[in-house]
Amino acid sequence: SEFDYLEKNTRRPYIFNSDDGNFHIVYAGAMLPRAYTTLEALLEALIIFKRKYPAAAQKLRFHFIGTGKRPDDPESSTVKPYIERYNLSDIVYEHPARIPYLDVLNHLRCSSAILIFGSSEEHYSPSKVFQAVLSKRPIVALLHAKSTAVDILKEANAGIVVAFDEAKPVYACIDEIVHALYDAIKYYYSS
Repeated sequence: SEFDYLEKNTRRPYIFNSDDGNFHIVYAGAMLPRAYTTLEALLEALIIFKRKYPAAAQKLRFHFIGTGKRPDDPESSTVKPYIERYNLSDIVYEHPARIPYLDVLNHLRCSSAILIFGSSEEHYSPSKVFQAVLSKRPIVALLHAKSTAVDILKEANAGIVVAFDEAKPVYACIDEIVHALYDAIKYYYSS
């Protein structure tokens, strides 16, 4: 597989320094039109996280890669306006331009954890789930409860899934997101 190739031909990621002692969590891929409520819930959770766990927050680094409106335009940010609105530019970064496929896989492989989040559409299943599982990195997933990705991640025991639906919208899961992030960091530094 591509990950076997990367394991044999190691190279450093260029969007972050994986050896700096920080907890680098990567989201790689486009921003879906119906995923912004999930993004906002995540950013609200990060504000609470910073207040509740200040020492852990100093090590937390979120990287949104390839999330721009236009694949080759480094100025076509979709996440940066939200990062600025929530005043989180100290721990959340966007690299809007797409990067080559093997570089995406390498950044996933070199991350501390992978973020997957879905849209408010109940049957949306992000294809990036398979890349994330194959990377063998812990996953923090924010997904609609009816997404098939929820079962895939649970069966693979690949990380923490925060599931939401119409009865329990993503905004009702903010505390759960905070705890999922804390658990992921605690696991990373204890292993």
